Amino acid sequence: MDRMVVEGSAIPAVFLLLALLRFHESDLMQIQDAESLQTAILSLPWGSTPDSAIPAVLRTAETLSDETPASVFFAAYGALSLVSAGLLPRGVRGSPALWRSRLAAMYRLLNPAKLERVDALLAQWAGNEAALEAACRRNYGVERALSRDFYVPPAHSQTNLFSPAVLMVAPGDVVAGARRSIPAGIVCLDLRGESSRASGSLPEALHVEGKLWGSDLMLEGVLRCLEQIRGKKTVVLLTSGKPDRHDDEDEDVNRCLRVLRREAIPRVCRLAGGFFAAHEFARRCGHVDWLVDHAEGCEGRAPAGNRG
Repeated sequence: MDRMVVEGSAIPAVFLLLALLRFHESDLMQIQDAESLQTAILSLPWGSTPDSAIPAVLRTAETLSDETPASVFFAAYGALSLVSAGLLPRGVRGSPALWRSRLAAMYRLLNPAKLERVDALLAQWAGNEAALEAACRRNYGVERALSRDFYVPPAHSQTNLFSPAVLMVAPGDVVAGARRSIPAGIVCLDLRGESSRASGSLPEALHVEGKLWGSDLMLEGVLRCLEQIRGKKTVVLLTSGKPDRHDDEDEDVNRCLRVLRREAIPRVCRLAGGFFAAHEFARRCGHVDWLVDHAEGCEGRAPAGNRG
């Protein structure tokens, strides 16, 4: 319960329940009627498990948490955090120093540009912290921002990416994430097919519309985008990552890279996996100087000295 309140997430309780179900699997599978099964499951945390088995159950819960795909983990966090926020007292408790730490943690992930305004915001809303929490919920989808630590799963705060590296998210992933402002220095060229494109949406600030990607007009589409791309820090090439489109997407990406390199675009990132991959890259962009995902010898590959 303490972790649920402090982290703002019911995730630990979910994995603990899954670990208990696994520990008692053989007994539960022998129960024939639904009512008895419900009674048995409800009693699991309250005495059906011997004290000597608790350490093993907790280790299983941690293992299940570590092995869960990041997209599933984050989707569950997004849903359950709304529930666990209701466990907190109605009033905003704490000290200005604690509130500053929590507000800074939220802005560091969701809107780094506002970090320098944290002190001014707390002074502006002094004595009316509940209204500031309401504003954070409205603007960022974060519940009780001052009343709890802003919890981010480890998989989504990792900053040490080796080179060459690429962020991979499965094409069919359905995930939940907090709303945020997209850095103006990123432009995304969407190379997915129409069906994949319909499965997610890219923020307007992140997306440059081109011609019919994947067709003979690919190069024309890239060239038409260059006026908008010039001066940007990073260009993202977004592909679906689907196995049946692997060869076609590789060809499309390499054609784009040849054009972008001729135009001296400083950094190019290929993200396979759909719209969430682009959002996740935006979160990490402050920590990543170069991502590259194409074969040795490709004309668009960055010189070795430019990767790192």
